[in-house]
Amino acid sequence: MKYFIFILSVLTLLASCEEDDICLDGKTPQLYLKFQNQTPASEGRMDSLIVYRKEANGNFEMILVKAQLNAIDSAKVSLRIDEVNQTELILTTRRNEPALYDTLRVNYDRNVVYGSKACGYKVNYIQTEYNITQQFFVDKEELDTNITNEEAPHLLLYY
Repeated sequence: MKYFIFILSVLTLLASCEEDDICLDGKTPQLYLKFQNQTPASEGRMDSLIVYRKEANGNFEMILVKAQLNAIDSAKVSLRIDEVNQTELILTTRRNEPALYDTLRVNYDRNVVYGSKACGYKVNYIQTEYNITQQFFVDKEELDTNITNEEAPHLLLYY
């Protein structure tokens, strides 16, 4: 009897959900960075990545630490969602002595889109411009100037 009541309550709960009560595609897309060695024949590889993001109060917050035995070839980084149309990121690796820091400034226009009742609003970043200092990363290739999904890389950085 106890199991019957439990199963009945679960079925009632599932049956009461409407189609738009479940959010399938409502999150704000992240900046998808791809990394590549400029001279593929060389032995250099990127085995770690640390990313800091400048917050509204002017301080930098560590938002990503990635370290692995194999070379790191990509990373996804959250941009700011407030009213500011620029995100400043500091990228570094632990491999370099002394450490080399690159500043990546991403300028964009924000496009706020209403998804559904369950998803709420998400921010798409359009007409993005990428500016980077070149200490560790020696070149960049802009692959997509609109950040509307995370399926394909937006920026390719060569080291």
